[in-house]
Amino acid sequence: MNQPDGTQVRSTVEPAAPATTRRGLRAACLLAALAGVIAPALDQPFSASPARAEMQGTDPARPATDRELLADFIHYTLIANYQLARGKGGEFIARQVKPRDMVALIEAPNLLGENQRARFDEAVSRALKVENVEPIAASLMRLYRAGKIELSRDADQIAEAIGLLTQTERGRLLGTERLRAAGEYAMPQLLSVMMNTRDLRERVAVQQVMSSMGPHAVQPLSAALLALEGDPVTQERIAQTLGDLGYAGAAPALAEVLERTTSAPVKAACERALARVSSPGTRASAADLYTAQADRYYRESTDVTLFPGEDFQLLWDFNPSVGLTPTAIRTPVFHEAVAMRLAARSLALKGENPDAMALWVAANLKRELETPEGYTNPAYAPSRPDAMYFAVASGPEIQQRVLARSLDSRNTTLSRRAIDALSRTAGGRALWASDIGRQPLLEALRYPNRRVRYEAALVLGAARPADPFEGSDQVVGILAGSIREARERYAAVVANNNEVYLAVRGNLEKGGFKVLPFGRTLGDIEAPINSVPEVEVLVLANVERDRVAGIVEEARLPSARLASTPVLVIAPQDSVNDLRRQFAGETTVEVRSSGVPATAILRTVEDLVDSALGGAITPDESTRYSRASLAVLRDIAIQGGRVYRIDDAATRLIDALAADGPLSLEIAEVLARIDQAQAQASLADAAKRAQGTQRVDLMGKLAASARLFGNRLEARHIDDIRRYARSANAAEATAASALLGSLNLRNSEVIPLMLETR
Repeated sequence: MNQPDGTQVRSTVEPAAPATTRRGLRAACLLAALAGVIAPALDQPFSASPARAEMQGTDPARPATDRELLADFIHYTLIANYQLARGKGGEFIARQVKPRDMVALIEAPNLLGENQRARFDEAVSRALKVENVEPIAASLMRLYRAGKIELSRDADQIAEAIGLLTQTERGRLLGTERLRAAGEYAMPQLLSVMMNTRDLRERVAVQQVMSSMGPHAVQPLSAALLALEGDPVTQERIAQTLGDLGYAGAAPALAEVLERTTSAPVKAACERALARVSSPGTRASAADLYTAQADRYYRESTDVTLFPGEDFQLLWDFNPSVGLTPTAIRTPVFHEAVAMRLAARSLALKGENPDAMALWVAANLKRELETPEGYTNPAYAPSRPDAMYFAVASGPEIQQRVLARSLDSRNTTLSRRAIDALSRTAGGRALWASDIGRQPLLEALRYPNRRVRYEAALVLGAARPADPFEGSDQVVGILAGSIREARERYAAVVANNNEVYLAVRGNLEKGGFKVLPFGRTLGDIEAPINSVPEVEVLVLANVERDRVAGIVEEARLPSARLASTPVLVIAPQDSVNDLRRQFAGETTVEVRSSGVPATAILRTVEDLVDSALGGAITPDESTRYSRASLAVLRDIAIQGGRVYRIDDAATRLIDALAADGPLSLEIAEVLARIDQAQAQASLADAAKRAQGTQRVDLMGKLAASARLFGNRLEARHIDDIRRYARSANAAEATAASALLGSLNLRNSEVIPLMLETR
């Protein structure tokens, strides 16, 4: 079977030296090895390559072969000459050796007849713990593994392995091992043999292999089972095999065939298989089983990702005239594609199925968000409408369910899409009183991410409810807070000592973050974390390796303020690979070496924030949030009501106005409608700081406040306004005079202005 890129590779590996030369070569290699140890220690140049030394009589000016470069990398790594190892390994990688050729290079004995694979494994293991050589070693190991995968999935290799199944016992074991290594890629040929062979021994052997392939056989066989209604004999065999596998992922297809088949043997086989793959005493409809399985894919459970770490996964279809057909699909959108398929199957069997509908809509939104740039998804035609089309068409109840899913999984970008869909279709009670047993939009007001909180508050604030609801007292405060908080970025650092903390803090501050105080545990900085709007990144700096997982788990508790915050672990080089394996499935946890340059650490932080939170809030975005919040607050102030208290915004609006930002007039517009003396005083203070037309406009807002609530100013403010009324600037003087009139001062306070002559 072709790989996703369709490439075919020929091996160009050089042949090994004849065995007759080995005795002489051993002596040459020993001398070269000693030279490799002694020369670096004396800091003398050493040009002789140990691999080249093995090739007696060769031209020293001849470029090193691939075999020689790889041998040099292994040799220099094993003698701890990492500078030369890095150079040789880098040169080897630059040659872009094909993966299959890499396998041949490693698995062939070296020129001394030694086990090259064991030496390679040992060299890579050591190099992965050395900062400057780690990227080279990781690339070499990836190349080798890619070659092994290519070989195992080669169609000719698979056919050869199937042929071995009916030969000797050793051949059967070898063939089984190869087929299991090929995994899903072997299924089309295995199923074809099972369906078409007339050799009973071969069919039984193939069926036994499929029964031992674990989850790799489940989806291909499920696709075939559903499509083979005209072939009950094969359906019965497939059902038996799925039962032998014992994986719950086969239950939906087995249940569907059981519900619709008219063949008694097929029905009996499905019954037996279902009993083996289902929990004892449980039996659900096919529709419900499809929904449950779709949910496993939506959540990207590890047991449904058959090729972790690979760029592609496989989708399966079956056509009786063609057989099993795999479609390679990029891993970032694989789970969403299968979830949508399974949810659609559930909906086809049971139309009134809100759980399946919400799952399909959520997976479709997630698909759109996670599609790699420029990638054409084979499971979703470009001609189909975008994901929001279906989200808004599904209605408020489904949208609330989608939002609930996204909040539970701490998927910030998906939560924002769900809130956007709600804002376009829902109104009134449908926003804060859903019928699903919880109120997701109200939960969003407490979500750790600011964008989600702001957008939920904007939707609820604009809804103008007639009666209070749970969380209604938070809306005005969140809207007012967005006017200044959106511009601020916070980071938290847990470090093993203050010296490390200060180094990390200085780097983060260069990136524009305000860094919370030092702490060795999350408990040490709990109060600062709760005092800021949002922590955009949590950095664990040189924390003891056995404490890292516990800290991440504590941060991820549903009630924690850091539940959606990405985590950067900075660790010593010798711990990096173990920690990366530990967090391999965590998309919001990144592990970097403590020796990485500060600029690279900052880039990693920004990448984490981008992927987990949608990036930092930009100045333009902050302004949009502020303007939208001020518009809603203004409407709340004008309309009044008994649900939202505009007074709750006063303190934050006063602070924002004191900053003299570009939104001063819009802030003043809302403050002018708040019946508080300090609100009116803040307008007067802002007018005093302003100049020209800005002062004139602010006096107009202050006059509006005076007309609504009367004069609440202090004597100092009145003195300032009298001074403005004497200004040579006619517009300013007139605005001040109008303001004095709005303040309804006593005649004795205005007459002096009338008697003045200029």
